[in-house]
Amino acid sequence: MLKFTIPIEPKGKKEARRKRNGHTYKDPETREYMEAIAQIVRAQYRGPPLYGPLKVEYHCYRPRPKSAGKSVWAATRPDWDNYAKALGDALQGILWVEDSRIADGRVLKLYAQDENPRIEIMVSELDELQGSSK
Repeated sequence: MLKFTIPIEPKGKKEARRKRNGHTYKDPETREYMEAIAQIVRAQYRGPPLYGPLKVEYHCYRPRPKSAGKSVWAATRPDWDNYAKALGDALQGILWVEDSRIADGRVLKLYAQDENPRIEIMVSELDELQGSSK
């Protein structure tokens, strides 16, 4: 299993923006966020992109607002799947050939207990014959 820690606050992927002339473009903030993720993981991983099938788990630790009390679960926006979209796309060509190779995925939205926002990523290859992790 491969493990990575990205020491930045998790953000969800925003939808593409549309100009008045009909052309679409990526939100600049989302693009910068995804580039930062890619740069950090490139510094931690030197191997070739994995072909898969893959199992991926994302632990997204957000800063705790005062209104959250003692809860560990960040049951607020953005939606969990927007985290997965941003991370899957950002790491395409770095950790995996393409994010469609992720066959089993999980996203946990958590509040950082230590006031240290971050993203932890665990990746493992699935056994083709048995469907189990290596």
